[in-house]
Amino acid sequence: MSWRTWGGREWSKRSLRARLVAGFAVVMALVLVAAGTFVYWRVAFAFDRRLNTDLVDTAATIGTLLEPTTTGSNSYAPKR
Repeated sequence: MSWRTWGGREWSKRSLRARLVAGFAVVMALVLVAAGTFVYWRVAFAFDRRLNTDLVDTAATIGTLLEPTTTGSNSYAPKR
């Protein structure tokens, strides 16, 4: 089946209105897919960056709250 006979009739025999509507629909579908992909990628990138920043900040906060104990063991005790 050729793209020219897709749908049972040759595209050149369809009305100009039908061809314009079909072409516009295809172009709009491609634009919407491209825009959706771009927005998804940007949101995922921003989420990952924010998550990494929050994890680094939390690790730094926890690290300052803990100090090695004076008993010589490897355990940590909260700083008071």
